Amino acid sequence: LVKKMQQTTFEMPGSAVGDAVGISWLLRDVDGLRFVGHGGDVNGQHSEFVMVPERDFAISMLTNIDLPGFELMDEVQKWALENYIGVIDKDPEPIKLSDEELAAFLGDYETRVAGVTITAKDGGLLLKVNPKQEAIDALTESGEDVPPDYPPFPLGMLPGEGDRYMITEGVGKGMKGYFVRDESGNVEAVHVGGRLATRTKS
Repeated sequence: LVKKMQQTTFEMPGSAVGDAVGISWLLRDVDGLRFVGHGGDVNGQHSEFVMVPERDFAISMLTNIDLPGFELMDEVQKWALENYIGVIDKDPEPIKLSDEELAAFLGDYETRVAGVTITAKDGGLLLKVNPKQEAIDALTESGEDVPPDYPPFPLGMLPGEGDRYMITEGVGKGMKGYFVRDESGNVEAVHVGGRLATRTKS
């Protein structure tokens, strides 16, 4: 069973949490090595566990800050991989798209707790997350901190198959996601931070 958890049961290339799922583990491959892990979040805190079974390597991290915590864990993980097992986990290089190509992704999307607005800038995209008031009220009532109002996240589209993107700078740099198209080829959703936001307006 442990070995099957390290094998792909469902593919989701470009997700913020991995390129595939193996039962409950999240999977991706780097330089021919299988990375197996899972993270967890509560408001203002992030945790991550990653192992590379072929190299007998594992690392577990916990932060008590919001999105900068994700950025910190990404840097620590890359440092540990390079210095302990000699693996360099490079971010892919984004590509520039024309205004016509970018137009397919522009518009409003939403999850249960937030709205997402995507606009174009300099051959890339900007993604703005707007928490819904009811979600803010629920956090306040439960004594939780309301997440900061982050400026729009710059997205660079990535080469290869699928409409994959990466946050290119600032808070959350390196975080990945992807867009989902319907059977007609129209963009109908965007995967952000491990959650699917469905399109409401283009």
